This record gives sequence, C-alpha cells and structure tokens, in this order.
Amino acid sequence: MNSIKILITGFQPFGDVKVNPSERLAKHLAAQKIDGAEIRSIILPVTLDCRKIVENALKSEKFNAVIHFGVAAKREQITPELVAINCLDFDIPDNDGKVFHDEKIEKRGPAAYFATLPNRAIAEALKCAGFASLVSTTAGTYLCNYLMYSTLHLLGKKRRKIPAGFIHLPPLEKLPEEKLFDAGKLILQEIARKIQ
Repeated sequence: MNSIKILITGFQPFGDVKVNPSERLAKHLAAQKIDGAEIRSIILPVTLDCRKIVENALKSEKFNAVIHFGVAAKREQITPELVAINCLDFDIPDNDGKVFHDEKIEKRGPAAYFATLPNRAIAEALKCAGFASLVSTTAGTYLCNYLMYSTLHLLGKKRRKIPAGFIHLPPLEKLPEEKLFDAGKLILQEIARKIQ
C-alpha cells in the first residue's frame, strides 16, 4: 500500500484565547510518522481565509484523512463533531474584525454535512485511555463549523471519500499540554488503523 498521509490543522489564537491548544497540537505533530501515517500540519488564521488554505493543500497533495482541531473554551472534554451546518453566525469578530449573522456558507449547499471521521471510535479510545471525551452534535456557527462544512463540501464535490471532520479541544487549563499531545497521538493512531 502507498504511504498514508493525514492532514491536520490547528487555529491561531483569537479573542480571549491567548494560547490555542489546537495550534500547539498541530505544531507538535508536524512531520511526525504515527503508525505508518505521515502527518502534515497547517496552522490556520482565524478568518475565512482558512478555507482557501485547506483547499489548496487538498489540491496539491493526496491525503487519506483530514482532521481539523480547534478549541472550545467552555468544554472540558475532547469532542469530535458529528455535524457541520450551512451557517455563518459569529458571536465575536474573526481576526480580520469581520462578523457574520445568519449567512449561508454555500448558497446552494445542503443544510448540513455529517463528519466522516470514526467519531465514536475516537471518543471510546480516548475514554479508555482516561481522557474525558464525547461526540458533540454541534460545532457551533463560528470558524470551526465553517471549516468543517467547507472541507466536507469540497470533498463531496471532488467525490473524495476519505475520513474528514473536526475535533474540539478543551483549553490548556483543562487539558495540559503533555496530555494534549498524548490525546492527539491516540486520535491519529485510531484514524490510521481505520485507513489501513
């Protein structure tokens, strides 16, 4: 079998989030090889430009899975997201100072996309390893949801049936960096096993 490549992304800090655990995790896992899978990491701006950056990466390289990571400041669990909805509705401005309310991500797109990551298996593996985790039914309406929806929309248009989705992380006060890195590796191991 050809080499397995997994694309992971994390976001830069934004708003009151001075240190984004998704950025720390993506940097830590960059260029690693985990259970035979090569990891490529991208740190994304907290703006609508995140979509184009991911699209360009998916056009330039063939990946076997895409995992977006972000922070959910009020959550204490690691939460794989079940669904992304076709809606932009910001509580706070993005890092370009832009705010959107009740706007569609894709004017003619479906109301929602379901993640194609093995979310239940990821949550169970994390719980078995002692991490707090559950599958979430809402990625919100900020850039996490926007990125998840946009990626699944692009993969659907290109008929690329690969695991893709979004995983929210608690802030570092609730999931210290060392444990964050262990959880990230475990998630990638679970996905690599599903692909092989």
